[in-house]
Amino acid sequence: MHVKIDLKICIVIIIFIITEQLKIYGLFMLFACIHELGHLITGVILGFRVRLFQIKPYGVSIEFYLNEDNYKVINFSMGDKVTYKDNSGKRIEEDFT
Repeated sequence: MHVKIDLKICIVIIIFIITEQLKIYGLFMLFACIHELGHLITGVILGFRVRLFQIKPYGVSIEFYLNEDNYKVINFSMGDKVTYKDNSGKRIEEDFT
């Protein structure tokens, strides 16, 4: 697991100190962390491994490793066909229309 902290947070904190709004920013970041911890707990329960935990000026983000033996996540839009393998290894193709 990698933890990255965006250094632009320092600039944002200085701005919030100057405008005397640091408590509001701290509260926002607290709720963002609580929200992302929900994603983290859910991902761990589902068996995913954490790949990246990022702290950014506007919140927190988490990325997970995916078990590509069972499925592969791809970008798709409405009308596209998505192909994946189920647990038995059978190839399944679905049309999203």
